Amino acid sequence: MKTLEQKESAINKATAKVITLQFDIADYKREIKGGNGNGALSQEQLESCLVSAERELDIWNYILKVLENEKD
Repeated sequence: MKTLEQKESAINKATAKVITLQFDIADYKREIKGGNGNGALSQEQLESCLVSAERELDIWNYILKVLENEKD
């Protein structure tokens, strides 16, 4: 695989991860707002998952930004 192809592939994977995390965060927020979610996790666990997903989203957004700047 050529270097440009590798960079494009890395950007695509990072973008997919960002989108997935955005959906996860929306789900956590909806479950927290609903009060009980599906009952598998406590409110405290849901809030912890939300904080973790938001932190991970920040990291993946940074990675994506670095990859896109490197592309130029």
